[in-house]
Amino acid sequence: MERRQVTELFNNISIQQLLFSSMNFSSRMFTFIDRRVQFIAIALLVTSLFSLLDRWLWLADLTTHFVPHYAFTSVVLLIWFAISHNRRWLLILVALLAFYLIQLWPLWSPEPAMTQGDELRIFHYNVSLENQTPGKVIDYLLSVQPSPDIIILMETTPAWRPALKRLNNTYPVYTTALRDDPFGMAVFTRLAQASIHSALLGDVDIPAVILNASTPDKSAAFTLYAIHPPPPINQAMFKRRNVMYKATAEAIRLASKNKGQRAALVIGDLNSTPWSSAFAGLLKSASLRDSAQGFGLHNTWSPAWLPKLLGIPIDHALISSGISVTDRRLGPDLGSDHLPLNLVLQIRA
Repeated sequence: MERRQVTELFNNISIQQLLFSSMNFSSRMFTFIDRRVQFIAIALLVTSLFSLLDRWLWLADLTTHFVPHYAFTSVVLLIWFAISHNRRWLLILVALLAFYLIQLWPLWSPEPAMTQGDELRIFHYNVSLENQTPGKVIDYLLSVQPSPDIIILMETTPAWRPALKRLNNTYPVYTTALRDDPFGMAVFTRLAQASIHSALLGDVDIPAVILNASTPDKSAAFTLYAIHPPPPINQAMFKRRNVMYKATAEAIRLASKNKGQRAALVIGDLNSTPWSSAFAGLLKSASLRDSAQGFGLHNTWSPAWLPKLLGIPIDHALISSGISVTDRRLGPDLGSDHLPLNLVLQIRA
């Protein structure tokens, strides 16, 4: 055999070996990725099933916080299993995605017909226990236009007292329950003839603030409950949060019975997302609805290291019939791990 032919033979063999090696590597890499993707899919399925126990278990309740994240993950997994032609997992992921979209849909469903009435502007903000810039928050509140009729600040400590005094001239009706733990609160209003007081709702040593007032044109009366239940980070605190939910609903029902069909609002850092059974139970038992309906996903909280876009909605405004939402949007970052919630409401006379 000539030297040239021998060289070509060896070159062909080398090319075939290289192609075979490359195909073998690609196959191993695909298997490596597919196994891990299937592991993620199994974890997603197990977490979704476990979340159905959120009515009874605190850890299951925490898993309900991340429905948008689960929905996005399921879309990514669907694309992979479509590429890999894994029909079984495709069907499972389609069912899971439908499960998540059903829960998310109310946030984008149309808002009920607009109630005609005077506008009421409310600013709610969990300032964060570690916030070292109270002046920045107060500067914003005194400069923002249109200015709010009601201001609700949560996690205010005694260190906030000097800054809060700057609001007294503009908002002469107020109450402050300043604490060194995460459950301090300050509520201010400029509405004339408003009454405001702190109260304990249920067997929970955390103050709520109850505000009775009328709209700026005095055409409609309402009661606002500002609450900050404990986070469900263990079974005891999970139960305390739910007790506060039930007590709030009972207070609303009792006020409705005694004062007639008076508009009611529940506003605060509720330490729950809209997909929790406890949250749904509060809406149902107090005959309220989520003001976020029709306004989309407003992620109000995230850890400092996580972008707000990847956060979760735990600051809420719940409203009774006779109240409609003209505008609902998040405010700027003012030094907290939460974002402010700005509301413009109309209350029917």
